[in-house]
Amino acid sequence: MFRELWQRFRPDTVSRRTARDRLQDILDQDRTPLYPELIDALKPELVEVFSRYFEVERGQLAVEVERHNGTATLIVNLPFRRCKATVAGGRERELPSPPQPHIDPSQFCCPNPQCPNAGKKGPHNHIIRSGFYGKGKRIPLLKCQVCGKRFSVRRNTVLFKLKVKEETFYQALAFLVKGKKIATTAQMVGCDPKTIRRWVKRALHHKDEVSHFLQQYLECEPEQLLRFWTQKER
Repeated sequence: MFRELWQRFRPDTVSRRTARDRLQDILDQDRTPLYPELIDALKPELVEVFSRYFEVERGQLAVEVERHNGTATLIVNLPFRRCKATVAGGRERELPSPPQPHIDPSQFCCPNPQCPNAGKKGPHNHIIRSGFYGKGKRIPLLKCQVCGKRFSVRRNTVLFKLKVKEETFYQALAFLVKGKKIATTAQMVGCDPKTIRRWVKRALHHKDEVSHFLQQYLECEPEQLLRFWTQKER
């Protein structure tokens, strides 16, 4: 089945727009029972298929199968990549990164306890935008006009001084909230299990912030989050 997938999906023979329809057609035709042993045996071929089709290194992929009530769900972890768009003349250009969320300086205050402007929020708090920092210069900086101190918009949040992309951090937490083991989660996001444990400890200090994000963007249910926090606080 999966060798056929590669033949049907290789980039020089099929437009990616038709990928979903062709995959559904193949799955409709293939009625072979997928026993756990067979699924495990097919994992190397699955990794090879997705590696070639999505043009990523095999080491960056993780393939898992979730079984529930007699059905099997295939989960493939792909690294985040920028997409390309074709422009006039057949050339390709790289699409820009997603826009940064709107930052309202009036919602922040100077963190310098010695500053007379410390703790003041609102339209007259004298806080302005002051560039970016971090890998790729993606994280906004703010500046107090009174004392001149610059500080990150992530200060006092779960993401402050985080060394990985926030997508990876939140995706790992979502896997854990939905019942994945730490070892499995580490493999799926490409991190060491010790790193995942550190992220959990970090998240425990910002439960409301993390819960809000996971519910809004990663489809985590309140019951799942409550169970997860209760288990980790023991």
